[in-house]
Amino acid sequence: MSNKSGLSVFSGTSVMITTMLGSGVILLPRAFKDLGYIIGSLTFLGIAAITFFTLFTLCSAAFQTEKKGNYSYFGTCQSISPILAYAADSCIALQGYACCLVYLIALKGWLPKVFGLQTDGIIVVGVVIIPLFILSSLKSLKKLWFTSYVSVGSVLFLSFLIIFYCIKLGGYEMKASGFGFGSAISVMVFALGCHQNILKVFNELEKCDLKEIVKVSLFSVIGGSAIYIGIGLTGYYLVGDLKMSILEEMLEGEVSDKINGLTGGGMLVKGAVLGFCFVMMCAFPMQVQPARDSILNLIGKIFKKEKISESARMISTVVFVLSIGGLACIKKLEYGFVLNIVGATCTTFITFLFPSLVYALGKNGNGILRILAGGVSLLSAILSCFMLYQVIKG
Repeated sequence: MSNKSGLSVFSGTSVMITTMLGSGVILLPRAFKDLGYIIGSLTFLGIAAITFFTLFTLCSAAFQTEKKGNYSYFGTCQSISPILAYAADSCIALQGYACCLVYLIALKGWLPKVFGLQTDGIIVVGVVIIPLFILSSLKSLKKLWFTSYVSVGSVLFLSFLIIFYCIKLGGYEMKASGFGFGSAISVMVFALGCHQNILKVFNELEKCDLKEIVKVSLFSVIGGSAIYIGIGLTGYYLVGDLKMSILEEMLEGEVSDKINGLTGGGMLVKGAVLGFCFVMMCAFPMQVQPARDSILNLIGKIFKKEKISESARMISTVVFVLSIGGLACIKKLEYGFVLNIVGATCTTFITFLFPSLVYALGKNGNGILRILAGGVSLLSAILSCFMLYQVIKG
């Protein structure tokens, strides 16, 4: 099946990497600090390998059970069990909602610091939410093609800036190993999670073929992992004992004094923070779309409506964005806590548990891969319970 106006492998990869890029990036240096540079790197690579495997199992299961060009997370899970399908869509909706909340809380705190303003957070939310709503209202991912380049460019600028400061200022001694698995793994899983958009990208590819989407999956995981490990390790080396995100450490932590001592150092950091604010704004609609569609899909199934009208889509987007804005105005709500909770639960289910289950319980998969998928399902369930316990324990 060919769609000449669809996404190329490169464009599809860009969309998937953009789905990954978000607030998880800036907490990775702290995650590497908790695990050490050796254990942290090995853990991240292990999670990346499982991420690619579950992207493959999800796409393969969809390819075997659904009509070409009409793949969906819900439909793929429904081929196994309606309960699994409803659970998957509920998790996608909750994860997208939580991710967008994380982005807006971060934007509310960072933008006034960048511009040196003593502005109430409610005002910041009110201003920022307007362009976020406009982007979220777009129907097709292809209309958001420009956000991929903005996001990737901003993250690359941040990574080069960290490397520059590492060379210019030196860094701290890094420990080889650590045991902060609970919070660290949840951040890593959250950072790599992109499964909620993979089937939508599959539908929009120029060649709606399993080999093509496997290429997109592989390149996305490799590209995302390279960026993440680079920022994680160099950020840890630059700051040392991180207590906040890498951006906040560079903006107002102990290392900020050294950075401000360099010519133009403070301005470059503010530029990186501002760039990452654009990343958040670009990632916002990428999370809204699958979350909104999951909610509408659930409503449609409950009320037995096969087609969702554009007015219903617009109303749901309004409610979705405005409710996130309302929660973001709560002063004591921290994005790190929200991120860890969603990483330990919804993201782990969407990224590992459900994709491996649909392949393991399917009838058409490879025997050895089905056994491996069953093992991943069990591991992800245990991992989720462990991470959630560690996050709540504090």
